[in-house]
Amino acid sequence: MSLKTITLINWSLLVIYGLVLTISVLTLKQSGTDAAGRGIATAYLFFGFILLGVVLLINFLPFYFSRIAVLILLILPAFGGVGTLISQLITSQKSQKDQMGRIDGSFYFHDTERQQIAQAIYERDKSRLQALLEQPVPKLNESGEDHVTLLDFATVQGVLAGNPEELLPYLELLMNKGATIETADTLHVPTHALVIRECSIGFLEWFLQKGANPNAKHPKRENAAILFAIMDCPIDRLEKLKSLLKHGADPNVIYPAKASSWLAGHSALLAAARMDLWDSCILLLENGAEPAVEGPQHLIFQEFIHRRAEIYDAEGSTPDTFTTLIKSLKK
Repeated sequence: MSLKTITLINWSLLVIYGLVLTISVLTLKQSGTDAAGRGIATAYLFFGFILLGVVLLINFLPFYFSRIAVLILLILPAFGGVGTLISQLITSQKSQKDQMGRIDGSFYFHDTERQQIAQAIYERDKSRLQALLEQPVPKLNESGEDHVTLLDFATVQGVLAGNPEELLPYLELLMNKGATIETADTLHVPTHALVIRECSIGFLEWFLQKGANPNAKHPKRENAAILFAIMDCPIDRLEKLKSLLKHGADPNVIYPAKASSWLAGHSALLAAARMDLWDSCILLLENGAEPAVEGPQHLIFQEFIHRRAEIYDAEGSTPDTFTTLIKSLKK
């Protein structure tokens, strides 16, 4: 390649880069970013102009190797941009594939038997599921990706669809085949615990009637009892708490002391009080919760209630549920 050709290419690329930087500066205020973002962008553009100026000066040198160096410096960002674009495209395609795989089950299960069962559940094909379950399914309770089992997959399908009761016949078929709510996998989340926050009271009650452990712990949520997960979510909260207690949940369960959550070391009763869940406090007390259990920094339930009462009095507004709780404590 002649020096003249290289020089022409260099000048063309320099003009293009200069135009790109200039347009970027002129349109920066219309970019929609905040002041901090514009400040960072301005710094990058300033640095870009400096680099462009250095390359421009090198391009004026009357040496073949200097023009080649400039050409390489100007082409490298283009190759880098193409490489980044290809990488982003591949990542996006993989992400979309994984997302679809989570929906139809192919992401979680890599063997044909479980993939077919998951597909039948995804397509709501009950007759096909029945036919598939008539055959041996040796990995029925084995965890797939993310420690998800077939029963977990079907359960999550129901919750995601917004109509979990629609999936109950499919769950029934799986459990009749031998699917279990808990498995030997220590990192597996008990199936009902997996959806305890989002599911309806009817869905939870179905699992409890099937023998689900009301004191189950969630290994991915600091190994805390599911009772705490219920209190942290408003969906059918009181009804779920009542159902758990009816099936034997421990009303005096303690949040793991070494957990990173602010709930660490709190009893269920004290946690409910700190979340202002007075109706939950009443329910826990009615089911045997011990108000004398000491929490972090020697906090006692009665002391907390006394402080809260003072705050409500100062505000001039006391919730009815808190008034009911106070009356129940005086009995």
